Amino acid sequence: MNAALNVIREISPIFEENTYLVYDLASRVAALVDPGYPLEAIDAFIARESLSVRDIVLTHGHVDHISGVGYYRKKYGATVWLSADERDVVEQTKRDYERQVPELSDFAVDRTFEDGESVGALGFRVVAAPGHTKGSAILELPGLAFTGDTLFEGSVGRTDLYSGDEESLKASLRRFMAETDDDVVIAPGHGSATRVGRERQANPYVLAWTKGERWNPSED
Repeated sequence: MNAALNVIREISPIFEENTYLVYDLASRVAALVDPGYPLEAIDAFIARESLSVRDIVLTHGHVDHISGVGYYRKKYGATVWLSADERDVVEQTKRDYERQVPELSDFAVDRTFEDGESVGALGFRVVAAPGHTKGSAILELPGLAFTGDTLFEGSVGRTDLYSGDEESLKASLRRFMAETDDDVVIAPGHGSATRVGRERQANPYVLAWTKGERWNPSED
């Protein structure tokens, strides 16, 4: 990982989702990745370290990854980034959850991105990764990949929700594994960090899908 960057992870007590705060040690410029809920610990850290939160960058539009967006956008004046292909997913999320999660009423996207773009003040590289949702993306910084719900330690994202597609997820994982070095740290949307090399060797889905095979966990 880039030694000039620091990454803080906080887990939402509501959704058990990983919210990431990434900042440049020299400039103190920061970004939030997938703020799943307003968290006092994040605000306290930003204030203590005198960080300037410029961007909120989202891997996808599910409720557990976007419920804190409106709060942080308003508090810090940050620019919200999301895939141009994820608009329908956000609208579905609002229809499904706005009554239970009133924070969604303040959600808004300022800028959309597409595959291959570099976005935000920290320069996240966008890797389109459809499958979990049609507009899911992996967000890369040097030595680090925020994979959202596309890839986890030992597992992958589900594809049975709105706009999910297993064949697309397979293709996305094949591409990501083919293009990414073993020592890149994976910062997933849920669970613990891992490395690409570890998942290449031990993740049963990755092992099967990168060989073009079908693996059914119920058969184990």
